[in-house]
Amino acid sequence: MEIKVEYNDYKLADYIKGIAQTVLDYFSLELNLKPKLGEKQILINYNSISPIVYWPLKPDVYEIGLKIKGFYPLQIIFQLAHELTHIYIDPRINGPVIEVLCHLMAIKSVLAIGHIYTPTGKIDHEKYVAELKNTAQTKSKTSLSDVELQKIISMIKVLENKGSKYSRSINNLIAFRLMEILNETQVLTFIQNLSQAVIPLSANDKCDLATNANVKLNTSHPLIQSLLYQTIKY
Repeated sequence: MEIKVEYNDYKLADYIKGIAQTVLDYFSLELNLKPKLGEKQILINYNSISPIVYWPLKPDVYEIGLKIKGFYPLQIIFQLAHELTHIYIDPRINGPVIEVLCHLMAIKSVLAIGHIYTPTGKIDHEKYVAELKNTAQTKSKTSLSDVELQKIISMIKVLENKGSKYSRSINNLIAFRLMEILNETQVLTFIQNLSQAVIPLSANDKCDLATNANVKLNTSHPLIQSLLYQTIKY
């Protein structure tokens, strides 16, 4: 997929584009994932008000916003991988389970390719991820060792009942625990099958998220139950 970066510093925009291409290659070449709605141009806005896949979706381009103060390659990888995961699963739907997997793929991406963009003397990719892990445990007041399968499901249900998808500490905590529990094949199987858990409101709607605003993905769906219970094996 072609990548374009909107940023007022052209030299920096090219560098950001290079990072984005590396992340995209990791998804498509190494992980062999395919976007749910097909391949399109990716337009990156580096000065977004928040990390986001913009909507309503367009038929010929995925628009991604990144929110980073300054220039930090590891944050670029993390945020971009998170938003790309939305695109690869299905950008028309969302929910706590999807948010957790987006965090998981963001962490995996930093660990896999972050070393390429770690400047000498700056925080390295492993330390960056370790700090994310420590912060997740501290803010959630929960140790990773205490997060078993049933607790993962109960945490997700709490987020669903609150109507929230964006508890960063909880999402990261579950993501880190799933990384300990799932192997690479299981993670990819989860991502590849997750979007099948719901049917968009309109079978003909290929691009307009606004018409699918009420579509929800939750742990009560049989496929989610199957993925959680059958995929996760200790």
